[in-house]
Amino acid sequence: MKKAAFRFLSYLMLLAFVPALTSCDPEPDQVTLPQVSVVKSHYNLATGSIEVSVKSDVAPAADLKIPVRIATGEGMGKEGTDFTLSAQEFVIKAGEQMGSITVTRVPASIGDNDAKAVINLESGNGYTLGLTNYCEVALLSKNSNIVNFIDKAVNLYDGDTASFEIELRKQTGTSYSTPAETTFQLEVDTDLSTAVEGKNYQFTDGKNVVVAAKKSKGSFSVKCLNVEEGKDKLVLRVADQAGFAPGANATITISLKAFDNFTGKWEGLGVQNLTDFALWGEDTSTAPVVDKNDVLVFEGSHEKGYTFTPTLKSNLKNYFGSDSRTVKYSKLVERMYIYGISMKMEKIFEMLVPGVNVKFSASATDKKEAKVYFRIIEFDGKETLECSIEDWYPVKGEFGASIAEWSSDGSGSMVDQPLRIYFTRVK
Repeated sequence: MKKAAFRFLSYLMLLAFVPALTSCDPEPDQVTLPQVSVVKSHYNLATGSIEVSVKSDVAPAADLKIPVRIATGEGMGKEGTDFTLSAQEFVIKAGEQMGSITVTRVPASIGDNDAKAVINLESGNGYTLGLTNYCEVALLSKNSNIVNFIDKAVNLYDGDTASFEIELRKQTGTSYSTPAETTFQLEVDTDLSTAVEGKNYQFTDGKNVVVAAKKSKGSFSVKCLNVEEGKDKLVLRVADQAGFAPGANATITISLKAFDNFTGKWEGLGVQNLTDFALWGEDTSTAPVVDKNDVLVFEGSHEKGYTFTPTLKSNLKNYFGSDSRTVKYSKLVERMYIYGISMKMEKIFEMLVPGVNVKFSASATDKKEAKVYFRIIEFDGKETLECSIEDWYPVKGEFGASIAEWSSDGSGSMVDQPLRIYFTRVK
Protein backbone atom coordinates (compact mmCIF):
# COMPACT_ATOMS: atom_id res chain seq x y z
CA MET A 1 0.00 0.00 0.00
CA LYS A 2 2.80 2.35 0.96
CA LYS A 3 4.61 1.61 -2.31
CA ALA A 4 1.48 2.35 -4.35
CA ALA A 5 0.98 5.63 -2.51
CA PHE A 6 4.63 6.56 -3.11
CA ARG A 7 4.34 5.78 -6.83
CA PHE A 8 1.15 7.91 -7.11
CA LEU A 9 2.80 10.83 -5.32
CA SER A 10 5.85 10.62 -7.59
CA TYR A 11 3.57 10.64 -10.64
CA LEU A 12 1.82 13.82 -9.43
CA MET A 13 5.18 15.53 -8.87
CA LEU A 14 6.29 14.60 -12.38
CA LEU A 15 3.12 16.07 -13.87
CA ALA A 16 3.75 19.32 -12.00
CA PHE A 17 7.38 19.44 -13.19
CA VAL A 18 6.72 18.86 -16.90
CA PRO A 19 4.94 22.22 -17.51
CA ALA A 20 7.83 23.94 -15.79
CA LEU A 21 10.22 22.31 -18.24
CA THR A 22 8.11 23.18 -21.26
CA SER A 23 7.70 26.79 -20.08
CA CYS A 24 11.47 27.25 -20.37
CA ASP A 25 11.41 26.48 -24.06
CA PRO A 26 12.54 29.59 -26.08
CA GLU A 27 9.79 31.70 -27.64
CA PRO A 28 9.76 32.06 -31.40
CA ASP A 29 11.84 35.06 -32.62
CA GLN A 30 9.98 38.33 -32.13
CA VAL A 31 10.34 41.32 -34.49
CA THR A 32 11.52 44.50 -32.73
CA LEU A 33 9.86 47.55 -34.24
CA PRO A 34 11.70 50.88 -34.69
CA GLN A 35 11.03 53.32 -31.86
CA VAL A 36 10.26 56.90 -32.94
CA SER A 37 10.72 60.02 -30.79
CA VAL A 38 10.90 63.75 -31.34
CA VAL A 39 14.46 65.09 -31.68
CA LYS A 40 13.76 68.22 -29.65
CA SER A 41 10.85 68.79 -27.28
CA HIS A 42 10.75 72.60 -27.46
CA TYR A 43 11.18 75.21 -30.19
CA ASN A 44 10.75 78.97 -30.35
CA LEU A 45 9.21 80.50 -33.48
CA ALA A 46 8.72 84.23 -34.01
CA THR A 47 8.57 84.67 -37.78
CA GLY A 48 9.33 82.53 -40.82
CA SER A 49 9.70 78.77 -40.50
CA ILE A 50 11.43 76.06 -38.50
CA GLU A 51 11.93 72.36 -39.10
CA VAL A 52 10.60 69.95 -36.47
CA SER A 53 12.20 66.52 -36.61
CA VAL A 54 11.66 62.97 -35.41
CA LYS A 55 14.20 60.18 -35.16
CA SER A 56 14.02 56.39 -35.23
CA ASP A 57 16.39 54.37 -33.06
CA VAL A 58 17.10 52.12 -36.05
CA ALA A 59 16.84 52.66 -39.80
CA PRO A 60 13.57 51.05 -40.99
CA ALA A 61 13.46 48.57 -43.87
CA ALA A 62 10.45 50.39 -45.36
CA ASP A 63 9.20 53.97 -45.21
CA LEU A 64 7.61 54.92 -41.89
CA LYS A 65 4.71 57.37 -41.82
CA ILE A 66 3.97 58.90 -38.44
CA PRO A 67 0.76 61.00 -38.37
CA VAL A 68 0.51 64.02 -36.09
CA ARG A 69 -2.26 65.49 -33.99
CA ILE A 70 -2.33 69.17 -33.04
CA ALA A 71 -3.45 69.93 -29.51
CA THR A 72 -6.29 72.42 -29.05
CA GLY A 73 -7.46 74.48 -26.10
CA GLU A 74 -6.66 77.61 -24.16
CA GLY A 75 -3.37 79.28 -25.12
CA MET A 76 -2.98 77.04 -28.17
CA GLY A 77 -2.33 78.44 -31.63
CA LYS A 78 -4.74 77.42 -34.34
CA GLU A 79 -3.44 75.56 -37.37
CA GLY A 80 -4.19 77.48 -40.54
CA THR A 81 -4.68 80.73 -38.63
CA ASP A 82 -1.56 81.10 -36.48
CA PHE A 83 0.68 78.58 -38.17
CA THR A 84 0.76 76.00 -40.95
CA LEU A 85 2.36 72.58 -41.32
CA SER A 86 4.08 71.38 -44.47
CA ALA A 87 2.56 67.90 -43.94
CA GLN A 88 0.26 66.04 -41.59
CA GLU A 89 2.74 63.23 -41.04
CA PHE A 90 6.45 62.69 -40.60
CA VAL A 91 8.08 60.39 -43.14
CA ILE A 92 11.23 58.45 -42.30
CA LYS A 93 12.47 56.90 -45.50
CA ALA A 94 13.74 53.33 -45.68
CA GLY A 95 17.38 53.14 -44.62
CA GLU A 96 17.27 56.56 -42.93
CA GLN A 97 16.57 57.61 -39.34
CA MET A 98 15.27 61.17 -39.55
CA GLY A 99 12.12 62.83 -40.82
CA SER A 100 10.97 66.47 -40.67
CA ILE A 101 8.02 68.74 -41.26
CA THR A 102 8.12 72.53 -41.52
CA VAL A 103 6.15 74.79 -39.19
CA THR A 104 5.51 78.24 -40.67
CA ARG A 105 4.18 81.26 -38.83
CA VAL A 106 1.26 83.16 -40.39
CA PRO A 107 2.49 86.80 -40.26
CA ALA A 108 -0.97 88.34 -39.89
CA SER A 109 -1.56 86.38 -36.69
CA ILE A 110 1.47 87.68 -34.78
CA GLY A 111 0.05 89.76 -31.95
CA ASP A 112 0.85 91.03 -28.46
CA ASN A 113 0.61 87.66 -26.73
CA ASP A 114 2.53 84.39 -27.05
CA ALA A 115 0.78 81.19 -28.05
CA LYS A 116 1.97 77.64 -28.64
CA ALA A 117 1.52 74.71 -30.98
CA VAL A 118 1.77 71.24 -29.48
CA ILE A 119 2.48 68.52 -32.04
CA ASN A 120 1.69 64.99 -30.86
CA LEU A 121 2.93 61.85 -32.59
CA GLU A 122 0.20 59.29 -33.25
CA SER A 123 0.57 55.52 -33.09
CA GLY A 124 0.68 53.60 -36.35
CA ASN A 125 1.89 50.50 -38.12
CA GLY A 126 5.52 49.46 -38.24
CA TYR A 127 6.84 51.46 -35.28
CA THR A 128 6.44 52.20 -31.59
CA LEU A 129 6.52 55.59 -29.88
CA GLY A 130 9.25 56.60 -27.47
CA LEU A 131 8.74 58.56 -24.25
CA THR A 132 9.30 61.95 -25.95
CA ASN A 133 6.40 61.68 -28.37
CA TYR A 134 5.35 65.31 -28.61
CA CYS A 135 6.96 68.72 -28.99
CA GLU A 136 5.92 72.27 -28.22
CA VAL A 137 6.51 75.20 -30.57
CA ALA A 138 6.27 78.53 -28.75
CA LEU A 139 4.65 81.06 -31.09
CA LEU A 140 6.24 84.27 -29.87
CA SER A 141 4.59 87.68 -29.86
CA LYS A 142 5.60 90.65 -31.97
CA ASN A 143 7.61 91.91 -28.99
CA SER A 144 10.08 89.00 -29.20
CA ASN A 145 13.48 89.16 -30.89
CA ILE A 146 15.59 87.10 -33.28
CA VAL A 147 18.98 85.50 -32.60
CA ASN A 148 21.14 84.59 -35.59
CA PHE A 149 24.62 83.36 -36.37
CA ILE A 150 26.47 85.86 -38.56
CA ASP A 151 27.87 83.03 -40.68
CA LYS A 152 25.98 79.99 -41.91
CA ALA A 153 28.97 77.86 -42.98
CA VAL A 154 32.70 78.36 -42.38
CA ASN A 155 35.99 76.48 -42.61
CA LEU A 156 38.31 76.02 -39.64
CA TYR A 157 41.81 74.81 -40.44
CA ASP A 158 43.92 72.34 -38.50
CA GLY A 159 45.45 74.00 -35.43
CA ASP A 160 43.66 77.29 -36.04
CA THR A 161 41.39 79.13 -33.60
CA ALA A 162 38.61 81.32 -34.91
CA SER A 163 35.92 83.54 -33.42
CA PHE A 164 32.30 83.48 -34.56
CA GLU A 165 29.42 85.79 -33.74
CA ILE A 166 25.72 85.77 -32.99
CA GLU A 167 23.60 88.86 -33.53
CA LEU A 168 20.27 90.00 -32.13
CA ARG A 169 17.57 91.63 -34.25
CA LYS A 170 14.01 92.81 -33.84
CA GLN A 171 11.32 91.15 -35.89
CA THR A 172 11.32 94.25 -38.09
CA GLY A 173 14.91 93.41 -39.10
CA THR A 174 16.59 96.25 -37.23
CA SER A 175 19.31 95.63 -34.67
CA TYR A 176 18.25 94.85 -31.09
CA SER A 177 20.45 95.95 -28.18
CA THR A 178 19.99 94.17 -24.87
CA PRO A 179 19.19 96.45 -21.89
CA ALA A 180 21.40 94.28 -19.67
CA GLU A 181 24.17 91.74 -20.19
CA THR A 182 22.59 88.59 -21.65
CA THR A 183 24.10 85.12 -21.91
CA PHE A 184 23.12 82.61 -24.56
CA GLN A 185 24.01 78.92 -24.48
CA LEU A 186 25.37 77.04 -27.49
CA GLU A 187 24.22 73.50 -28.27
CA VAL A 188 25.96 70.95 -30.45
CA ASP A 189 23.60 69.29 -32.92
CA THR A 190 24.71 65.73 -32.27
CA ASP A 191 22.60 64.33 -35.11
CA LEU A 192 24.32 66.47 -37.75
CA SER A 193 27.81 66.82 -36.22
CA THR A 194 30.53 64.25 -36.80
CA ALA A 195 33.47 65.92 -35.02
CA VAL A 196 34.15 64.93 -31.41
CA GLU A 197 34.59 67.60 -28.75
CA GLY A 198 37.93 67.39 -26.99
CA LYS A 199 39.42 65.29 -29.78
CA ASN A 200 38.70 67.18 -33.00
CA TYR A 201 37.79 70.59 -31.59
CA GLN A 202 37.34 72.54 -28.39
CA PHE A 203 35.51 75.67 -27.27
CA THR A 204 38.26 77.95 -26.01
CA ASP A 205 35.98 79.91 -23.64
CA GLY A 206 33.12 77.49 -23.10
CA LYS A 207 29.73 77.30 -24.79
CA ASN A 208 28.37 80.57 -23.39
CA VAL A 209 27.97 83.61 -25.64
CA VAL A 210 27.75 86.88 -23.75
CA VAL A 211 26.07 89.91 -25.31
CA ALA A 212 27.08 92.98 -23.31
CA ALA A 213 24.53 95.54 -22.16
CA LYS A 214 23.41 97.91 -24.93
CA LYS A 215 25.08 95.68 -27.54
CA SER A 216 23.61 93.43 -30.20
CA LYS A 217 26.43 90.94 -30.82
CA GLY A 218 28.37 88.34 -28.89
CA SER A 219 31.21 86.02 -29.86
CA PHE A 220 32.63 82.59 -29.09
CA SER A 221 35.78 80.76 -30.20
CA VAL A 222 36.50 77.27 -31.45
CA LYS A 223 39.90 75.65 -31.96
CA CYS A 224 40.50 72.84 -34.45
CA LEU A 225 42.53 70.18 -32.63
CA ASN A 226 42.75 67.39 -35.17
CA VAL A 227 41.26 66.71 -38.59
CA GLU A 228 40.02 63.17 -39.18
CA GLU A 229 38.20 61.87 -42.21
CA GLY A 230 34.54 61.44 -41.37
CA LYS A 231 34.88 63.48 -38.17
CA ASP A 232 35.15 66.92 -39.66
CA LYS A 233 31.80 68.67 -39.18
CA LEU A 234 30.50 70.66 -36.23
CA VAL A 235 26.94 72.04 -36.28
CA LEU A 236 25.91 74.49 -33.56
CA ARG A 237 22.67 76.16 -32.59
CA VAL A 238 21.65 78.61 -29.88
CA ALA A 239 19.63 77.03 -27.07
CA ASP A 240 16.06 78.26 -26.69
CA GLN A 241 15.77 81.34 -24.53
CA ALA A 242 12.65 83.20 -23.42
CA GLY A 243 11.84 86.14 -25.69
CA PHE A 244 14.15 85.03 -28.53
CA ALA A 245 13.62 82.84 -31.58
CA PRO A 246 16.08 81.53 -34.20
CA GLY A 247 16.37 83.48 -37.43
CA ALA A 248 17.39 82.54 -40.96
CA ASN A 249 20.85 81.46 -39.78
CA ALA A 250 19.61 79.28 -36.94
CA THR A 251 22.71 77.07 -37.12
CA ILE A 252 26.35 77.41 -38.08
CA THR A 253 28.25 74.57 -39.76
CA ILE A 254 31.98 74.58 -39.03
CA SER A 255 33.95 72.32 -41.36
CA LEU A 256 37.30 71.18 -39.94
CA LYS A 257 39.83 71.17 -42.75
CA ALA A 258 43.42 70.18 -43.31
CA PHE A 259 45.64 72.77 -44.98
CA ASP A 260 45.02 73.28 -48.67
CA ASN A 261 47.38 71.11 -50.70
CA PHE A 262 48.92 73.18 -53.50
CA THR A 263 50.87 70.26 -54.98
CA GLY A 264 50.28 69.97 -58.70
CA LYS A 265 50.28 71.92 -61.95
CA TRP A 266 48.11 75.04 -62.22
CA GLU A 267 47.16 76.80 -65.46
CA GLY A 268 46.29 80.50 -65.57
CA LEU A 269 42.65 81.61 -65.85
CA GLY A 270 43.14 85.36 -65.51
CA VAL A 271 42.99 88.31 -63.14
CA GLN A 272 39.63 88.20 -61.37
CA ASN A 273 39.26 91.59 -59.68
CA LEU A 274 40.15 94.24 -62.26
CA THR A 275 36.81 95.97 -61.69
CA ASP A 276 38.03 96.82 -58.17
CA PHE A 277 41.03 98.61 -59.70
CA ALA A 278 38.73 100.47 -62.06
CA LEU A 279 36.78 101.78 -59.08
CA TRP A 280 40.03 103.27 -57.81
CA GLY A 281 40.41 105.05 -61.16
CA GLU A 282 43.16 102.79 -62.53
CA ASP A 283 43.48 102.27 -66.29
CA THR A 284 42.92 98.50 -66.47
CA SER A 285 44.15 98.34 -70.07
CA THR A 286 47.68 98.38 -68.64
CA ALA A 287 46.96 95.69 -66.02
CA PRO A 288 48.79 92.36 -65.98
CA VAL A 289 47.31 89.79 -68.35
CA VAL A 290 47.26 86.14 -67.32
CA ASP A 291 46.08 83.18 -69.42
CA LYS A 292 46.47 79.42 -69.83
CA ASN A 293 50.06 79.84 -71.04
CA ASP A 294 51.04 80.89 -67.52
CA VAL A 295 51.71 77.82 -65.39
CA LEU A 296 52.65 77.38 -61.73
CA VAL A 297 53.92 74.05 -60.38
CA PHE A 298 54.06 73.17 -56.67
CA GLU A 299 55.75 70.04 -55.32
CA GLY A 300 55.92 69.29 -51.60
CA SER A 301 53.82 70.12 -48.55
CA HIS A 302 53.01 72.85 -46.05
CA GLU A 303 55.12 71.12 -43.42
CA LYS A 304 58.31 70.73 -45.47
CA GLY A 305 57.84 73.51 -47.99
CA TYR A 306 57.08 73.47 -51.71
CA THR A 307 59.34 73.56 -54.72
CA PHE A 308 57.78 76.37 -56.74
CA THR A 309 58.38 76.52 -60.50
CA PRO A 310 56.74 79.31 -62.54
CA THR A 311 56.60 79.06 -66.34
CA LEU A 312 55.15 82.39 -67.42
CA LYS A 313 54.54 83.99 -70.81
CA SER A 314 52.66 87.08 -69.63
CA ASN A 315 53.99 90.04 -67.69
CA LEU A 316 53.38 88.01 -64.51
CA LYS A 317 57.00 86.98 -65.11
CA ASN A 318 57.95 90.53 -64.08
CA TYR A 319 56.89 89.55 -60.55
CA PHE A 320 57.72 85.87 -60.09
CA GLY A 321 60.54 85.48 -62.63
CA SER A 322 61.28 82.00 -63.92
CA ASP A 323 63.63 80.35 -61.40
CA SER A 324 62.59 77.26 -59.47
CA ARG A 325 62.80 77.85 -55.70
CA THR A 326 61.52 76.70 -52.31
CA VAL A 327 58.53 78.50 -50.82
CA LYS A 328 57.53 78.09 -47.19
CA TYR A 329 54.25 78.35 -45.32
CA SER A 330 54.21 81.27 -42.90
CA LYS A 331 50.74 81.51 -41.31
CA LEU A 332 47.01 81.79 -41.83
CA VAL A 333 45.78 85.37 -42.18
CA GLU A 334 42.42 87.04 -42.68
CA ARG A 335 41.61 89.32 -45.58
CA MET A 336 38.49 91.18 -46.57
CA TYR A 337 36.63 89.90 -49.63
CA ILE A 338 33.80 91.69 -51.39
CA TYR A 339 30.94 89.58 -52.74
CA GLY A 340 28.55 91.86 -54.61
CA ILE A 341 27.28 94.28 -51.98
CA SER A 342 28.48 92.25 -48.98
CA MET A 343 31.91 91.88 -47.39
CA LYS A 344 33.39 88.92 -45.56
CA MET A 345 36.67 88.07 -43.86
CA GLU A 346 38.29 84.93 -45.32
CA LYS A 347 41.27 82.85 -44.17
CA ILE A 348 44.13 82.56 -46.69
CA PHE A 349 47.62 81.04 -46.54
CA GLU A 350 50.60 83.37 -46.35
CA MET A 351 53.54 81.85 -48.23
CA LEU A 352 57.10 83.19 -48.25
CA VAL A 353 58.38 83.31 -51.84
CA PRO A 354 62.04 84.31 -52.36
CA GLY A 355 63.42 85.99 -55.47
CA VAL A 356 60.34 88.11 -56.21
CA ASN A 357 60.58 91.45 -58.00
CA VAL A 358 58.25 93.44 -55.77
CA LYS A 359 58.27 96.32 -58.28
CA PHE A 360 56.25 94.05 -60.62
CA SER A 361 57.85 95.90 -63.52
CA ALA A 362 60.00 95.38 -66.59
CA SER A 363 61.64 98.76 -66.00
CA ALA A 364 62.66 98.44 -62.34
CA THR A 365 63.88 95.63 -60.10
CA ASP A 366 63.82 95.08 -56.35
CA LYS A 367 64.14 91.37 -55.58
CA LYS A 368 63.35 90.04 -52.11
CA GLU A 369 61.38 87.41 -50.24
CA ALA A 370 57.75 88.37 -50.69
CA LYS A 371 54.60 87.43 -48.84
CA VAL A 372 52.22 85.93 -51.39
CA TYR A 373 48.80 84.61 -50.44
CA PHE A 374 47.20 81.43 -51.77
CA ARG A 375 44.09 79.37 -51.15
CA ILE A 376 42.11 76.72 -53.04
CA ILE A 377 38.49 77.54 -53.89
CA GLU A 378 35.84 76.32 -56.30
CA PHE A 379 35.24 78.53 -59.34
CA ASP A 380 32.86 77.63 -62.16
CA GLY A 381 32.69 74.13 -60.72
CA LYS A 382 36.46 73.64 -60.92
CA GLU A 383 39.21 73.37 -58.30
CA THR A 384 40.93 76.74 -58.47
CA LEU A 385 44.10 78.18 -56.97
CA GLU A 386 43.73 81.81 -55.97
CA CYS A 387 46.94 83.85 -55.82
CA SER A 388 46.74 87.24 -54.09
CA ILE A 389 49.57 89.70 -54.67
CA GLU A 390 49.75 92.62 -52.26
CA ASP A 391 53.49 92.64 -51.43
CA TRP A 392 53.98 94.80 -54.49
CA TYR A 393 55.33 98.35 -54.76
CA PRO A 394 54.35 99.83 -58.15
CA VAL A 395 56.66 102.10 -60.09
CA LYS A 396 55.35 105.64 -60.41
CA GLY A 397 53.29 105.99 -63.56
CA GLU A 398 52.71 102.26 -63.90
CA PHE A 399 49.62 100.17 -63.09
CA GLY A 400 48.62 100.34 -59.44
CA ALA A 401 50.82 103.31 -58.51
CA SER A 402 47.98 105.73 -57.77
CA ILE A 403 46.44 103.23 -55.30
CA ALA A 404 49.74 102.40 -53.58
CA GLU A 405 50.39 106.10 -53.03
CA TRP A 406 47.50 106.12 -50.54
CA SER A 407 48.19 102.75 -48.88
CA SER A 408 46.70 102.60 -45.39
CA ASP A 409 49.93 101.42 -43.77
CA GLY A 410 52.01 104.10 -45.51
CA SER A 411 54.27 101.50 -47.12
CA GLY A 412 53.46 102.30 -50.73
CA SER A 413 52.38 98.70 -51.26
CA MET A 414 49.15 97.25 -52.64
CA VAL A 415 47.94 96.11 -49.20
CA ASP A 416 44.58 97.85 -49.75
CA GLN A 417 44.00 96.43 -53.22
CA PRO A 418 45.71 93.12 -53.95
CA LEU A 419 45.76 91.61 -57.42
CA ARG A 420 43.85 88.31 -57.33
CA ILE A 421 44.73 85.78 -60.02
CA TYR A 422 43.03 82.43 -60.63
CA PHE A 423 44.70 79.22 -61.81
CA THR A 424 42.93 75.93 -62.52
CA ARG A 425 44.43 72.55 -61.72
CA VAL A 426 45.79 70.60 -64.69
CA LYS A 427 44.86 66.92 -64.31
